[in-house]
Amino acid sequence: MRIDLINFFSPGRLFNLKPAPLSSSFLIALSVIFGLLVLAAIVIKVLQNKNKFDQLVTGLLNRYFRSFLTMGLLGVVYIWFRIERVMVLSGRFWLVIWLVGLIIWLIPIIKHQKDSIPQIRSDRTDRKNFEKYLPKKK
Repeated sequence: MRIDLINFFSPGRLFNLKPAPLSSSFLIALSVIFGLLVLAAIVIKVLQNKNKFDQLVTGLLNRYFRSFLTMGLLGVVYIWFRIERVMVLSGRFWLVIWLVGLIIWLIPIIKHQKDSIPQIRSDRTDRKNFEKYLPKKK
């Protein structure tokens, strides 16, 4: 069964409070996506506990861990609501809200990773090089 995205995002279908049951292929796809997010969070936490990273990387990994675990578990709860056909909580609009929330949450994390962390590392290196020429306390 092919998914028609134009029809999927039509307001009548998107805001239907009593959506039709999920097809098995769509249910499997959603389960895999949400399961991968939870699995990624677990892998991040295991790597973080196993390896000693500097403070910047630890903070970044904590941000990814919180976002992946939260969004993965929210997705699992959504699937459960859909399977149980709970009236308002199984609406398709929750998937759109979930996706927008994930994007809004990940954009600042990625910006921090790409922009701030290299700048902070460079500043730390410059400061270290500067401090080696300062007199030491006795």
